[in-house]
Amino acid sequence: MAATRGQKIRLSRDLGMFFAELGFIPGRKEYSFMSNRPKHITVKEIDRIAGSWSSAITMIQREHRELWDMIHTPIEVKQEKPVVKAPNLKIDPPKVPEISLAKPAKAEKKGE
Repeated sequence: MAATRGQKIRLSRDLGMFFAELGFIPGRKEYSFMSNRPKHITVKEIDRIAGSWSSAITMIQREHRELWDMIHTPIEVKQEKPVVKAPNLKIDPPKVPEISLAKPAKAEKKGE
């Protein structure tokens, strides 16, 4: 049985939404092994409705241009640069003990 226009539009819309969430278009084999893909859209279903994987991708591009742009637009994540404050460390020069020169010993007087 041939696929109707409504089935093709629904398929391209659902695939486009899934690819927009991913941010890229996976290959046919990669898509078939994805665990988070829409369960009702199998590779066999894509082949039945669209004819081939590349035809399904072309339908998304032609029918849902806004989804196509979302898929191919990189997500801009604004990250503020962290402000790193330099610690206020005062580096004191190493303390060197004072060296006193030897003083002559005081002579004691014997008579006193």
